[in-house]
Amino acid sequence: YRGYNPAQNLDFTFADGSLILAPGQIAADPDGKTAVDAAAPPEPPLWQWRLSLSGYGYRGSVAPAAPPVKTVADANRIEYPRSNLTEWYLNSKLGLEHGFTLPAPPDGRKLESEETAVPLILELALTTDLVPQLSQDGQTLDFTLPGGNVSVLRYTDLFVTDAAGNQLPASLSLSLSLSQISDRKSTR
Repeated sequence: YRGYNPAQNLDFTFADGSLILAPGQIAADPDGKTAVDAAAPPEPPLWQWRLSLSGYGYRGSVAPAAPPVKTVADANRIEYPRSNLTEWYLNSKLGLEHGFTLPAPPDGRKLESEETAVPLILELALTTDLVPQLSQDGQTLDFTLPGGNVSVLRYTDLFVTDAAGNQLPASLSLSLSLSQISDRKSTR
């Protein structure tokens, strides 16, 4: 599945349980309409960004993510249903929203204390030539070109709720090979 977000000028491809982003190859004409020169061969993208769910669970017991059962496309939404969760993407003028729906907590849930559970972790494998920069508050990942200081891509607006709709504190972290999203305070 392929798509385009004109507001963000991003091309995207969904394949093999992954999202692949690149700068848009469609240019806006002076009237503000989008135009494609079908005769011109496409330029190789200046950068590419590939993201896929690699695992989820709890600190110390993150299990590999099951491959998607299938890819479900419905209008501006793509879903990757997996055995114990659904990963989804929603394309809108605000950008490409990325989310996860878990019908139940994964196995292996442990309590740190009587009132606090070990945080749930979603591990994301990221492949890109862009340079990631994590914000101090752990809420935003900005990506720049190597040697650059201007963000060309942003992963932000982290929002996590429990089954009752209560918002939970959450943060992003970054390691050499994985990006993690975790809720920092789970309740029983």
